[in-house]
Amino acid sequence: MISPEHEWATFAPRLRELPARASWLLLAVSTAVSPALAGAATLTLDDATISRAECIDRASQDIQLTWDFSSSSGSQYQILASNTSGCSTSSSTSSITTGTLVDGISASSTSGTYPSSGDSALPLSDAFSAAGYSPGDCTGEDTQIYLCVELLSSSGDVVATASARLKVQLASPPAPTSVATTAGENALNVSWSAGTATSSASATSRTYRAFAAAGGLTFESSETSGKSARITGLDNGTTYDVTVLAYSESGNASDPSELTFGAPVAVNDFWEQYQQGGGSENGGCEHGRAGPLALLGVVLALALVRRRSGKRSSGPEHARPAKEERS
Repeated sequence: MISPEHEWATFAPRLRELPARASWLLLAVSTAVSPALAGAATLTLDDATISRAECIDRASQDIQLTWDFSSSSGSQYQILASNTSGCSTSSSTSSITTGTLVDGISASSTSGTYPSSGDSALPLSDAFSAAGYSPGDCTGEDTQIYLCVELLSSSGDVVATASARLKVQLASPPAPTSVATTAGENALNVSWSAGTATSSASATSRTYRAFAAAGGLTFESSETSGKSARITGLDNGTTYDVTVLAYSESGNASDPSELTFGAPVAVNDFWEQYQQGGGSENGGCEHGRAGPLALLGVVLALALVRRRSGKRSSGPEHARPAKEERS
């Protein structure tokens, strides 16, 4: 059998690749002009979050914006990025950094999308640079930048502005704890508890996924917001390394939970149990007076009995040593 150490060496790198997300980010930005303030805008924003993986891959992550200035009219739009809400260009405050990403977009319609057909892509890295944000290796504290669409008059004055916040979430959630497994037919049922946040893992756990690895193959459960999952497609009698990851709102993965182990087992279906119990019915109710009663007795006495295996024992010689928690 392949050693647990070898399994983990091939298993861990795959876990780090899982939080991959879409290659573009959609921000829906809509505005309505306030009757009391000419040229001002009341904004309804759909916030977006940037994961650590997207931050690292920022040159390949494209931003897509959709806006609506239905209560205003103007000549053209321009798109800006800033470290402050509203994308102020005032030079009186040195802490404000705002840069133009795209200008000269025709305002022939009061709504629009960028990029649309024929437009150049808008990489996340350009937005970071325009807002004066240098994430380095994308570790450290969470931050935020703002993307703005300004509607300009024919003379270049700002008629209205719509601003959307991008949350750059670099923190990960804590690793799940108290992971346990129970055997199923070609499957493992896995349960766990949420980890406790720390200074180095401060994000909230939003979803989870369980993994089982053996023989160079890794199987995973569906992503869930609960505290249990089922991993299917496994081989009965094979011992699997099992771990659970938590994911933050943006998709940042936690460190893996401490390893535990589990082995699926064959489970008798109803008719196998019935026949092993001495039953002679063939599935109907007309082959003998005792048919229905015998059937009920078997259901109560033999439901979900595991098939005995002559190849494996439940004795201590098959116990697996506990793994040390890996960081």
